[in-house]
Amino acid sequence: MRLLKKLLLTILVACMPSIAHSASMNILVPAYANPCCGGGPNMWSSLISTAGDANRNFELHAIFNPASGPGVSRDPNYLDNSGNGPLNDFRLAGGITYGYVATGNATRSLDDVKADVNAYLRGDYAGFVDGIFFDEMSNDLANVGYYKELHNYAKSLQASARTLGNPGTTFVNNPSGQSTFNASDYVNSLETIVSFENTNDEYANNYTSFAYLENLDSRKIAHIVHTQSVWDTTLLDKASKRGAEFLFVTDDILPNPYDKLPSYWGQFTSDVSAFNVTAVPEPSSMSLLAAAISALVIAGKSMSKERGQV
Repeated sequence: MRLLKKLLLTILVACMPSIAHSASMNILVPAYANPCCGGGPNMWSSLISTAGDANRNFELHAIFNPASGPGVSRDPNYLDNSGNGPLNDFRLAGGITYGYVATGNATRSLDDVKADVNAYLRGDYAGFVDGIFFDEMSNDLANVGYYKELHNYAKSLQASARTLGNPGTTFVNNPSGQSTFNASDYVNSLETIVSFENTNDEYANNYTSFAYLENLDSRKIAHIVHTQSVWDTTLLDKASKRGAEFLFVTDDILPNPYDKLPSYWGQFTSDVSAFNVTAVPEPSSMSLLAAAISALVIAGKSMSKERGQV
């Protein structure tokens, strides 16, 4: 029995949960305020400060949008001709940036969209952008090829560039009845999909998941929640359970809920860090522990019987 007790102790130690949460959460900010004015100066100074926080325990991603896209030339409010400015400061502090590109639900010509992508990755903002955020993403399966081509184009310009798309909904459509692409092709056409962008009321009461969104790598999914008047820490667990690794929550409202950071930015970021270090036992470890205990109990009874003990 002494050997069995030693074995049980060894298994207990091996099955202890790790310090890390079973699914991490990162922040994706639609940073649509120009650093020059309005809520922009505070937004960008806060983003830079948060990115440089040594206690930060999450990735901080920000989408910048100079002119509903890159515009016709570099905006000096983000980046001057010497390469200085909030955009550079944010990246040097450890932030990750995406250039905003509108796709008009796949109605914009590929040439025009590619020109925007080129401006970020090879043109005016080259060297200061980590990926592309394709907004107004069509959820029509017939347009999957359109986004696959854009993904491939971005990668051809900058192999490390990440591609994000924003349909803002979990639903997919197939009005033409095409059979070339399915829902799995759709969600994999870009590296990350914003499968929800709406109010917290909708997030709490009308969120619908589908099979194609289940059991994905969590980095595939982002959720954006606006018009949330007070910070609610349970949103972190809710987003994680819905398969998202990227989240943004704000009390800002329409018509532009992304022209300033939420009033509870500090609490939001602090709670994301705490969420990522919460000890959560892995189901596989718990199952192993239960099985081990059961086996040890059976083994102990057998040894007792062999010794004539009942």
